[in-house]
Amino acid sequence: MTTATKQKSGIKIMVKDVSRFSDKISRVADACSNSSSIPILTCMKIEVKAGSVVFTGGDGIRTICIGEKDIVEADENTAIAVPAGLFSQIINKLPSGAVEMTLREKTLLIKAGTAKFELQVLDVEEYPSISFGGSAITNFTIPASQLTVAFRSTMYACSTNQTMQVLQGVCIQSHEGQNELKFTATDRNRLSRFQIDEIAINPFKASVSAVSCKEIIRFFEGIETDLKVAVTESALSVTGPGTMFFTKLLDGEFPETDKLIPKNYEVEVTFERDKLLGALTRATVFAKNKKMAIFNLKDNELSITSRAEVGQVVDSLPCQTLGKEMRIGIDVFYLIEALKTFGEKEVRLGFMSPVQPVLVLPVGEVKSLGLVIPIRITE
Repeated sequence: MTTATKQKSGIKIMVKDVSRFSDKISRVADACSNSSSIPILTCMKIEVKAGSVVFTGGDGIRTICIGEKDIVEADENTAIAVPAGLFSQIINKLPSGAVEMTLREKTLLIKAGTAKFELQVLDVEEYPSISFGGSAITNFTIPASQLTVAFRSTMYACSTNQTMQVLQGVCIQSHEGQNELKFTATDRNRLSRFQIDEIAINPFKASVSAVSCKEIIRFFEGIETDLKVAVTESALSVTGPGTMFFTKLLDGEFPETDKLIPKNYEVEVTFERDKLLGALTRATVFAKNKKMAIFNLKDNELSITSRAEVGQVVDSLPCQTLGKEMRIGIDVFYLIEALKTFGEKEVRLGFMSPVQPVLVLPVGEVKSLGLVIPIRITE
C-alpha cells in the first residue's frame, strides 16, 4: 500500500479483547484532568506498537501508564491523543461485537455493530512527557499489599486545609541505619502512623498527597506481587506488573512527629473494637455540631456522654481502670476513623491527662497507631 493510499484510508486498529480494552480505558480516563484550561491533559495517549498498547493519562500532577499485550492489532505503529472522558463513554456504550477504529489525520472513526462514532483527536506530539525531576534518591521493592495497607491506614488523618499543603498528604520516611519505613499523616488535631520493618532502603523523606495515595491504592490494591518504588527530590513512582504510577511530591517540610507519640500512659484500657465503635457511633447522634463526647473513666467503667440542645446519649463499657479516674473530651468522629483502620478484634486506648493526646492502638499489632488531641471541656 502506498503512503498516499494509507493516509487516505487511515490507520486501522482492531480491538481483539473489548472487555480488557474497556477496563484499561476506564481506569486511565479517571486519572485524566477534567479542566479544559490545558486541553491536552483532558486526553489520554494511546500508543500501539508491535502488538502491545500503552494507555497514558494524568492531570499534570499524577500520571498513570498501563500496558497490555494482545488486546489490539494495528496496520502500523501509531499513537493518538483522544479526549479521555468522551472516549471512555463511547467504548463503554458500544454494542456487543467487534470494535474497529480508523485514524484519519485529526479524526478517529469508531465502529461496532450498527454504531459509528467520529471523535476529534489532538496532536499527540503535544502530550507531555513524564519528568522524574532528576536521579533517584532511593529505590526499593515492597509488597503491593504492604504499600496499599500503609496508605489506607494513615491517609484518613491528612489535612484538608489548603494553607498547610505539606500536611495534605502522607509522609514516607526512612532514617539512617534503620531498616524500617514510616508512613505518617497529621492535620495537627490527630495523627496516624504505620511502620514497615525489615526493608532495605536508603534514608529519605517524601510527602505524597492524599489524592495520589488513593490512586496508588486504586491501581495496586489486590496485586499479589512486589512493587518497585523510586523517589527523587520532587517525584515518586510506583511500578508493578503492566502499570506505572507517577506523582509529584508535596512542597514543604513535613514536621517531626516522633516526640508527639507518648511512651507511657496514666491509664490504659482495652476494649472490643466493635463494641467501642458501636458506643461511639451512638454518641455521634448528638455530637454532629460540637463533634465532642465526654469520656469518663471511673470504677472500672468508661462512660461516653454526648449532649445537644435537643437531648443526650450516655453509653458505657466495662474496662480495667485500676483505681484511676479521668474525664476527657474527644472528637468521636476522629476516634471512629482511627478505629476503622484496625483489623484486630481488640484495641487499646492510652490516656495521660485531659490535655494530652490519646493513643489508639490495636492489640497484638505494633505496626499501626492513631493519636487524637483532646478537646477542652467547658461545661
